[in-house]
Amino acid sequence: MRITQLNISQFGCFENKKIELDGGLNLIYGENESGKSTILSFIKFMLYGLTRRSATNFERERAISWSGHRAAGSMTLECGSKLYRIERSFSESGRSGSEKLAILCLDDGSTVTTELQPGEYFLGVPREVFEGSACVGQMRSADINGEKLASSIENMLSAADESVDTAKILKTLDSVRVTYRHKSKSGGSLYEEEQRINQLRLRAEKAKEDSLALDGWEQKLERAKSEYETVKKDYEHKDALLSELNKVSVLKRFGALEKTREKRAELDTKLADCEDRLTFEDFKVDRAHTAEIKLSAKAYDEAEKFLSRKYAQLEDKMARRCDEELVEIGRKVEFVGGAAFVIRDVDAAKQRFKKKKTAATVWAVLTAVFGVGAVGYAAFLAMFGATLSSMLPFYLLAPISLCFVVATVMSVVAALGKKRAKRVFINTADEYGATPETIEQKLRDAVAELVRFREITEENNRYADALEYAERDLADKKDALAALLRKTAKDATPDVESAAREYRRLEELIGERETMLSERDALERMISAEEQALSHYDEQDLREQISVNIEEVTPKAISEAERMRGFLAEKLRILSNKISGIENTVISLRATAEDPLPISDELCELQARHEKNSRFYDALTLAIESIESASSSMRGNVTPAISRQASELLARLSGGRYDTLRTTGTLGVSLDKDGYSIKSELLSAGTRDVAYLSLRLALFMRIYEGELPPLVLDESLCQLDEKRAERTITLLGSLAGEGIQTILFTSHKREGEMCERVGAEHRMIALS
Repeated sequence: MRITQLNISQFGCFENKKIELDGGLNLIYGENESGKSTILSFIKFMLYGLTRRSATNFERERAISWSGHRAAGSMTLECGSKLYRIERSFSESGRSGSEKLAILCLDDGSTVTTELQPGEYFLGVPREVFEGSACVGQMRSADINGEKLASSIENMLSAADESVDTAKILKTLDSVRVTYRHKSKSGGSLYEEEQRINQLRLRAEKAKEDSLALDGWEQKLERAKSEYETVKKDYEHKDALLSELNKVSVLKRFGALEKTREKRAELDTKLADCEDRLTFEDFKVDRAHTAEIKLSAKAYDEAEKFLSRKYAQLEDKMARRCDEELVEIGRKVEFVGGAAFVIRDVDAAKQRFKKKKTAATVWAVLTAVFGVGAVGYAAFLAMFGATLSSMLPFYLLAPISLCFVVATVMSVVAALGKKRAKRVFINTADEYGATPETIEQKLRDAVAELVRFREITEENNRYADALEYAERDLADKKDALAALLRKTAKDATPDVESAAREYRRLEELIGERETMLSERDALERMISAEEQALSHYDEQDLREQISVNIEEVTPKAISEAERMRGFLAEKLRILSNKISGIENTVISLRATAEDPLPISDELCELQARHEKNSRFYDALTLAIESIESASSSMRGNVTPAISRQASELLARLSGGRYDTLRTTGTLGVSLDKDGYSIKSELLSAGTRDVAYLSLRLALFMRIYEGELPPLVLDESLCQLDEKRAERTITLLGSLAGEGIQTILFTSHKREGEMCERVGAEHRMIALS
C-alpha cells in the first residue's frame, strides 16, 4: 500500500494543506513545532480515527483544529492496483463528538462499505499493530538489551504489537488464576468457597444441635413452671397461717404495752421522790452545781497550797542579809555622783599630790645647790682675798645668795603644798573608810552591794505583795465554797473534805435520777412506738378473728411458721430465677438457632458454584500452559528466519562490520565479528541502534508478508553518526526501489544531502 496524497482541511495547526507523496522515499523536513508529528497523527487519523480521551492520552486535543474545533481531510492511496480516497471528519459536539467516514474507489467511483476501519480493511491489522510495526520512532539503544528486546520480538510475532506483552498476558492470566487459588493453596476465591462450604456444613450441624437443645430447654421450662405452681400453693397456705399467728402476736403486744405503762407509772413515783431529795428551798441540784462544787473545792485547795509556798519562799528571801557599811558607802557614792565621779576626784587629788611632791623635790635640790654654791663661793673669797678678785668678782655672791633665798622660799611653799595635797588625798580615802591604795576597789564593792540590797528589797516587796494577794484569794475561794455548800448543806464546813463528801452525795442522787430518766425515756419511746404500730389494729376486732387459742401460740411456733414461709419464699425466688434463666436460654436459642433447610439450600448452591469455578480454574491453567507452550514453539520456529533477514540488513547498515545477528531460542541478541560472538550489552550505542533498526525492519517484513504499509520513521536517524545514517539512507533507498514506500520525518537537512550523495531517489517536502 502506498499513500499518494494528503489533503488536510483542518487538523491541529494545519488548514487546507496538501501534500503529494512518491511511492519511494519521501523526506518531510521541518523545524521543531513545524507540524511533522501532526502529519503522522493525520495519517493515523485517516486510517484509524481518533483515540478516546483519557487522563494520559491527549491525541484528540492535539488533532482538533485550533480555530474550527474539528478535524477533517482526505487521503489518497494505492492498494492492490486500485486507487482509493479516504474522507474523514470529526466535530466536537456533545461528550463523545460526531464522526463521518467514507472510503471511495476512484477507479470505478464506488463507495466501499465495511464496518472496519480503513487501516483494518486495507492492511488487515488494528491500530496498535500498525503503530507498533510500521511506525519507528527515535532509536533507543537501551531497547537492544536481552530481556526487553526479547519481550518486544516475542510480542510482535505473537500479537503483532511490540507494546502488547505476551509475558504480561501470561502474568495477567496467572494473576487471575491466583485470584481463584493461591500457589500456597491457602487463599483465593476457590479456597474461600471451600472454607465457606465447611462453615456452612458446621452451621448446618450446629443448627440441628441447637434445634434439639431448644426442644430440651422448652421441656425443662414446662417442668420448672409446674414445680413453681406447687410451691406457690404451699407458700400461700403458710402465709395465711402466719397471718393468723401474727394477729395473735399483735394481741400479745397489746398486753405487753399495758404492762409497760404500769412500769412507767412506778418509775414516775420513784423519780418524783428523787427529785424531792435534790430540791432545797426551790433550788434544784444538777450536774452544773456539783461541777461548781468540785471546781470551787479544787480552787480553794490550790489557793491554800499556793499561800503555803509563798510563806516558805518569803522566809527564805528574808533570811538574806547585806553589808550595811558598804550599802551606806554606796548610797553616799550615789549621792555625790557615782563611783566613777569619786574615783575621778581621788585620781585628781593623787595627781596633785604627785605634782606637789615632784615640785618640792626639785626646789629642795635647787635650794641645796644654791646654798652650797653661796657658802662655798663666800668661803673661797675669804680664803684667797684679792688675789683672785680680778678673776672672780665679789659682786657675783649677791645673785647666788638671792637664788638660794628664792629656792629656799619655793621649797618651803612646795613642801607645804605637798603636805596639803597629801592631806586632801588621805582625807578623801578616809571619808569612804579606805586607804588610798584600796579606795577604788572599796567604792566598786559598795556600789555592787547597794545594787544587791535594792534587788533583795524589791524582791521581798514583790513576795510580800504576792503573799497578800494569795491571802485575799484564799479568803475569796473559801467564801465561794461556803456559799455553794450552804445551798445544799447548811452546817457544812467550807473545806475540801466537806466539799468532797457533799459532791459525792449529790452525784449519787443525780446519777440515780438520770438513770431513772433514761429508763423512763426508753419506756416512753417504746410505748409511743407500740401505740403508733398498734394504732392500725382494733384489739376487740382481732380477738373476734382469732380461731386458735392465744395461750397455745408461742414465739417458737411463730418463728417456725416464719422460717417455713421464708424457706418457701426463697424456693419460689430460686425457681423464678431458674425459669427466667431457662426462658432467656430459650429466647436466645430461638434468636440464634438457624433453620437447617435454608442453610442446606445455600450449601448446595455454593457447592454448584464451586464446581463451576473449579472447572474455570482448570481451563485457565490449561490456557496458561498452552500459551507458554506456543510461545516456546514460536521462538524455536521463527527465530532463525528473523536472524537471517536481520543479519542481511545489519551487514548493510554496519558496512559489513557485523554480518550476523543471532537470536537464541529465548530471543537473546548477539552479533558476530571476526568469528567472535559479542553480547549486545558490550556494543556501542550506535551499533545497538542499527541492530535494533535491523530487527524492526525484519519483523516489519515478517508481519506484513502481503501488502506492506508505508514505513514511517519519525526522527529515527537523529542519533546516528554520519556513516551509519548514510548507510541507513542507502538501505531505505533500496527498499523504496523494491516497492516499500518510506516516509522519513526529520528536522535536519543532512538526510536530504545524504540522499544526494548516495544517489537515492527521494522526494523532499519542506514544511514552512
